[in-house]
Amino acid sequence: MALFPVTRDLGPVLLLALTAFLWKKHFYMRGLTYRRTVVPVARERLLKSIFYLGFLGTLDTVLRRSGQVLSTILPKALAQLLPSEMVGFLLRLCLLHLPWALWAYRGPLSEKGSTRDDRGWSDAVTRSALWRNMAKCFGTRIVLSEEWRQLSEEQRRRWFDRHYVIAMHPHGLLPLGAILNGLTWAGGGLKGITASGAELPEPENGGKLLHQRWFRHMKLRAAVASGACGLFPGFYEMFTTLGAFECTKPFIRDVLRQQKDVAIFVGGAQESCYATPGRYVCFVSAHKGFVRLALEEHRDILPMWTFGDESIMPQMLKPPAWLTALQTYFKSITGLLVPPGFSGLPRFVPLTLVTGVPVSLEDLWPAKLGDAVTDAAVEEGHRRYIQAQQKLFDSNKALVAGDHKNAAQMAGSAQPGYRHDGSTATSTATSGQRIRPVGLQVPGLDSTRNDAVSDRQMLLLAELIDAERERVKKEELRLLQMLMQEEAPALSGGRSGLQPSENAFSAQRWVSKVSGTRRQDDKTTSLVVFFLRGGKGPGAVETGDQPTDLQVSSLSEQLRRAINAKNWADVNVLINSPEQVWLLACSERGSRQLQQLLKTSSDTEQAAFKSAVDKVIMGLQSHVLEATASNGTWNYSNYVLQALIQALPVERFTFILEEMKTQVVNVALDPQGCRVLQRLLEHTLHDEERARSLLEELKPEIKRPGLSLFDVFETISR
Repeated sequence: MALFPVTRDLGPVLLLALTAFLWKKHFYMRGLTYRRTVVPVARERLLKSIFYLGFLGTLDTVLRRSGQVLSTILPKALAQLLPSEMVGFLLRLCLLHLPWALWAYRGPLSEKGSTRDDRGWSDAVTRSALWRNMAKCFGTRIVLSEEWRQLSEEQRRRWFDRHYVIAMHPHGLLPLGAILNGLTWAGGGLKGITASGAELPEPENGGKLLHQRWFRHMKLRAAVASGACGLFPGFYEMFTTLGAFECTKPFIRDVLRQQKDVAIFVGGAQESCYATPGRYVCFVSAHKGFVRLALEEHRDILPMWTFGDESIMPQMLKPPAWLTALQTYFKSITGLLVPPGFSGLPRFVPLTLVTGVPVSLEDLWPAKLGDAVTDAAVEEGHRRYIQAQQKLFDSNKALVAGDHKNAAQMAGSAQPGYRHDGSTATSTATSGQRIRPVGLQVPGLDSTRNDAVSDRQMLLLAELIDAERERVKKEELRLLQMLMQEEAPALSGGRSGLQPSENAFSAQRWVSKVSGTRRQDDKTTSLVVFFLRGGKGPGAVETGDQPTDLQVSSLSEQLRRAINAKNWADVNVLINSPEQVWLLACSERGSRQLQQLLKTSSDTEQAAFKSAVDKVIMGLQSHVLEATASNGTWNYSNYVLQALIQALPVERFTFILEEMKTQVVNVALDPQGCRVLQRLLEHTLHDEERARSLLEELKPEIKRPGLSLFDVFETISR
């Protein structure tokens, strides 16, 4: 009897250890890549039952022992209020064991509650107010990629009625944005709206289910790679009612052949370990099984990317080695990559799911459905997918909420993993040729040492280098601003004894203090001297390179101070040439200052101010078409054009009308150019002669569906 308490406490723990051993050895809780054959249903239920016995027994032991400890440390009067051992057992039985057993019997252990297909999906649950209330904390939306605007109506119509294998990135610790936007109505469902807000004509006779306003027959389900998601109450109900099922190839194939669409998080759990604010990792270089599956089932691949999922929960960048080892071991058992630790509180960031143009694989399909495909076809399909995902990312990062415009996508390769037979596989066996993440070759390491560093180490090294560069950049900006204030007589009106050559020497000295170099062709030095001279001239060091962001920021800051102080003489010096005006107009900070300058036009009649406005006009001339073209990125110069049109009389911006001739339709079709055109129409419609040139080009094309994407014609109707 003395051994009974020990057995009672250790027995459940041993059961948990047994299930962990079996799961790890046979990959019972893993999907797709790791399982050769489907686990028999009876064996799966037996293993789940053993796990529940061990889990509930361990939880029971913790509760019982906690009660015993409390009874010894609490005052006697309070200890008497605790239930007796028998009453405590009955409470645990009624409140824990029986409810859990009933839930498991009717859920994960039942035929009806199987996670091998999407039988638990519920349309009512996808429309639940729970998801909408959760979405309000973040701000969720699902949109089309800007690439859809480049397709003709006939090309778009080709994709409306197909079914797809959907590849989603990033995985995130929990891909909340993909779940809310992709599997529920919280994001409003997919319709004909792009990331820039442009409206595309939707197909006729769209369905009433989720996303069927754009893809008329879409029935979206999700394949989840970890069986652990269906083990616990709450998670089980969420995943099954939203159409999630086990990510094993035979199960995915069966759902696809029911004319449904299946979403797969291609990067898997490994991608989630990189989820932290400011880091965008597409872990797909060696993951090709989804391409093979799509080819075998005669499907195209639909790429999706959720901006914001990487930022919800900051992770530790440098966890202890023992914690990383524990994380890896737990992943080998359950398929879940539990974060080693958090480095901050959850962040409620905007979550935008962008839907790309499908990747066509039709020319690579085998002759018959389900036939084997060649490795060459898989490689080609994989190449097309990576190219499409990169294009989706770059075309939309500046257009979605959350300040992603400077993001750079990193394409990671596979880490050492496991073979089907359970033996450890080397990186070569798992991933073939090892592909280094984009842009992450570390300076100071030769190519041999680079190849010896793991991808995670490489990402951490790159982050360290970026952090150091950012620190140096801020220090450089601070010193340059001090230089501009103290040693620029043309700007500050201070001491004028410095000759041009002394200015150049002073700039070189300040820059050398930061960069540690005295190279005469240093780009930063060149532009500093250029600022001091107010343009090219004696003593200025010239360069053919493009100015850096740091240099533009310095000039923008000086311009801001001069405008706020209404020191128009200094403003004239800062924008002394058309090149400087255009340089400022194309940058975010510079564009804001030029807009502010133009908005001041109605408040002053000073000659120096008018001269500054004239210089802005000269700087924009010959650049109108550039300023009205987005080209997949956010063009800040279009805002300066809009401000100029709104602030000045028509006679001052006739050059815009002249440069737009024969290109009005193209400008109207651009998400940024259309706004400039709208301002033009608003301010020239009263002038019949000048407005006619615009209207004559627009009216013949007014029935084209693509031209109704923006608000230009609303202005005409007014």
